[in-house]
Amino acid sequence: MKKSDISLLARIFGYFRPYRVRVIALVCMTLVASALSLATPLVMKFVIDEIIIKKQLGYFIHAVILLMAAYLGSALLSVFAAYLYNFVTQTALLRLRQDMYTTLERLPLSYFDRNATGDIMSRFLNDVNALQNVTTNIILAAITDTSVLIAAIVIMLYLDVRLTLLIVLTATTMPIVFYVFNRRLRDTSKQGQKAIADVSSCLQESIAGIRVIKSFVRELYHYQVFSRKLRESFNIGMRLVMLGSLFKESIGFITFAGTTLVLVYGGYQVIAGRLSIGSLLAYFALINRIYAPIRNLAQINSGIQTSLAALERVFAFLDLPTEHYKNNVATRGLGVSSMRVCFDSVSFSYRSDQPILRSASFEINPNEFVIIMGDNGSGKSTIVDLMMRFYEPGEGRILYNGIDIQDIDISELRRQIAVISQDIFLFNGTI
Repeated sequence: MKKSDISLLARIFGYFRPYRVRVIALVCMTLVASALSLATPLVMKFVIDEIIIKKQLGYFIHAVILLMAAYLGSALLSVFAAYLYNFVTQTALLRLRQDMYTTLERLPLSYFDRNATGDIMSRFLNDVNALQNVTTNIILAAITDTSVLIAAIVIMLYLDVRLTLLIVLTATTMPIVFYVFNRRLRDTSKQGQKAIADVSSCLQESIAGIRVIKSFVRELYHYQVFSRKLRESFNIGMRLVMLGSLFKESIGFITFAGTTLVLVYGGYQVIAGRLSIGSLLAYFALINRIYAPIRNLAQINSGIQTSLAALERVFAFLDLPTEHYKNNVATRGLGVSSMRVCFDSVSFSYRSDQPILRSASFEINPNEFVIIMGDNGSGKSTIVDLMMRFYEPGEGRILYNGIDIQDIDISELRRQIAVISQDIFLFNGTI
């Protein structure tokens, strides 16, 4: 894992830091539940070797009650752990979305000019939802499954060293599988996140422009565009599913090979009288306790690769440069009744090859009524946007009562100016 990946994971887990006590409790409950499940094979071994084979029926009921108690205890702890896990995860992701929304409101308008609405929405919805895989895989799988794996190996070594070494030898081939699939899963996941964002963007544009689509009878064209993007997302998704399935089945083949070796060697040991039937059955039960965590740990790889792609997009959004709302210069004297506005050789362009304003200079004195007229695209709305500091001038200065607009708190400035737009937008709600 690269340093940049570790840095991304450290940032997302920063959102879980306020809930570290709950996370520790979650891990402890999961570990105890796993320990109870590990005790089951040992109890089964005792029942077969010491009760059934030796016909000691006086302890049979007690052993059955012990098995049921271990199962019920593990099940109850698992239920509480699942509730606590979802509470912690959803609360942390709630805080992340709130931070993203704060960034959204502080981004300059130029960002929204360059980026489609659907892509922005995809970061809030699809990308953040994908991050839940990180918490699931790392908090639960990486910690608890690793602990269960180690405990199961210790118990198996106690039962039979040679059988355990066979399992360990087959498991050593897993890092090769990780290496082969790791980068492909990561790259395909990035493509998938981008394709989902493109679909969301296309759908948002179609909904927003439905009147225009109907007016110009462009339903078929936009259907074809949407279908093409949908098909691209589908193809990438299927490619990701295929890679994930191949990865999972490669791990499954290693598991099958280990189980077969145990069956052959363990069966020979039982026939030779060097291993009891109860020990062999307990060993098979413990194999599942080993291979289940191994499969989960294998799925961590594909899950983390998908989530890291989403993490990059989310934190790239959070790290975008925002408008500066706080400045040191006082904003007193900016009252509307005494406000003097001065454009001093201001130049501006949305694109470098298409200038809108060239060295524009004028002054608006207090209590003056000024009308700016011109053709479409001549810069009328741009002047208002620059006065509101929606955009920064490329050259020159804008002054309010002699104070450079760069030194004025944006919030205070915009409170002093009322804008009535020709484009009407109604928010959902009631009056």
